[in-house]
Amino acid sequence: MWVVVFAFAFTVIHDLGFISRNPNISNISEKDDPICTRLTEWILSNGGQIDGVVCVNRPESGGRGVIASKQLTFQEPYLKLPRHLWFYREWVEANSTIRDIINNDPAVNLACGSGWAHGETCRMILALEYEKHQKNSFFRPYFDTFPERPTSLIWWSEKDLEGLQSQVLLDETKGSWDWINETYDELFPYLTDKYPQHFSPETSTHDSWAISVVHVWARAFSCSSSIQHNGSHSVRRKRKIKATGLMPYADLINHQSYVDGPYSDTYETGKFVVKAAECYKPGAELYHSYGSHHSSHHFLSTYGFIPNGHLKADYISLLIPESATPNKKPLTVAKKGQNVGFVGVDGMIYPEEFLLNFAVSTMPALTSARKFHENYDETATLKSIHAQLEATVDAFPTSLEDDLMEVEQGFKTYESWAALMARVRFKRVFEAAIMALEYRIANDEYEEDAQEWEMIYDSEFETARPSSSTVGMSLYVVHLKNISFQ
Repeated sequence: MWVVVFAFAFTVIHDLGFISRNPNISNISEKDDPICTRLTEWILSNGGQIDGVVCVNRPESGGRGVIASKQLTFQEPYLKLPRHLWFYREWVEANSTIRDIINNDPAVNLACGSGWAHGETCRMILALEYEKHQKNSFFRPYFDTFPERPTSLIWWSEKDLEGLQSQVLLDETKGSWDWINETYDELFPYLTDKYPQHFSPETSTHDSWAISVVHVWARAFSCSSSIQHNGSHSVRRKRKIKATGLMPYADLINHQSYVDGPYSDTYETGKFVVKAAECYKPGAELYHSYGSHHSSHHFLSTYGFIPNGHLKADYISLLIPESATPNKKPLTVAKKGQNVGFVGVDGMIYPEEFLLNFAVSTMPALTSARKFHENYDETATLKSIHAQLEATVDAFPTSLEDDLMEVEQGFKTYESWAALMARVRFKRVFEAAIMALEYRIANDEYEEDAQEWEMIYDSEFETARPSSSTVGMSLYVVHLKNISFQ
């Protein structure tokens, strides 16, 4: 993948018509880029297979990618990587010079968690941090394809981050940077002092550690492993379980949301196989999806860009603050309350229980479910949420119209363009949500079955707290106030 400064610009600009999806670059060969040539030769000489594609470097478009050198049919395999070419746990434990440090050192256990089961990603980052500085590393031809500084929000200045206009995106970036700082401080200079033959203060810097972190976060695939954890023991079994692995050549393929990139691996065959996501003519660039189920927040924080078009995974989070219901427990249908709701690009609010709990927060003290039923007004509840969404939009430093006018001015810098795309995306979600709520309020077409109101006002259930995995991946979070509209 092109995780360099201009990768994001290419991804979003081509959707505006500036760069064709399948440019005719059939005259370009790997000989134009020695790094691509060495990577290809290394894979082929170590039992890998590359058929019908070539690695190319186009700095003007963002970096390296993969193009078809012959006509490829749908799901035709074009890359096969044997297991010993994967940079993942089993290779580290079998071949890495620092495998004993990674597995047993107490400082590593403290920073990464006890054992691979609790700290696989952190240990992979440490293994990469060591291995990438070894001139004679087996993976040297692969590591040479990495950009010197991968695209990420963690490098942004405070001014650049303010351009996102979203606190949840700011918090995500700060949280990532805090983790990088904490793990580095726990590992270094301890490792450079105790193992100077492996970790040099000149190479194992904070900046180098941060770069290794972003490489693993952005480039890793899920792959199979023969290691399955059984309590405190690890046993080897020939079955597919999830593991984290860096896959040479495969991670050069760029993203498109509309194509699911077929790739597979099994422990029995020992190969990671990548297939054509669609039919390609010679010279066409190959793409696959990095996950169409992921939100734009995930793409921006992980890969440094926002994909084209609207993704169904984009949403705004709605939170009922704890202070809104100081003396009341949530009204629930499930086993726990729903104090977090979501508004997606379809403009609907999910789950339905969230509306009920928000209604509870706007009412005086309730004594029974019947009392709630007598006072509940869904239209008034929707009006309150609608008004607060509109107030949030009115408070934005720039409007959606302002941002779209800035889009028309074209690309200036990566940071400003990425922030602009983020703002446009979540403001479009706001726009869709407000329009849908207006329709729902005006038409009153959402009558609920009477039995649904026969609920229990259960004081045993504490207020549900939204998890970081749900709220944290939204583009924007609105903290609702307990305002009632009649």
